Amino acid sequence: MDLEAKKLHFIEEFLKINDVKIIDKLEKVINISFNKTSKKTETPMSLEEFTKTIDISHKQHLNDETLTEEEVDTLIDSWK
Repeated sequence: MDLEAKKLHFIEEFLKINDVKIIDKLEKVINISFNKTSKKTETPMSLEEFTKTIDISHKQHLNDETLTEEEVDTLIDSWK
């Protein structure tokens, strides 16, 4: 059975369920599986990328190109 057929079969069986508790459990399983899958797609930063980011940040600090805490707070407040 290919993926599309399995999905269709699952939906057909799911539509037959009349117990909210079972639906809640299935929903939890789907959410847990989705969260695990999305975390797997995140790739950790390499040491080279990390070092480059630190170097850039340091240069920005030395050139006074950073925001103060108050500026960050104001920026965040503007998002609301």
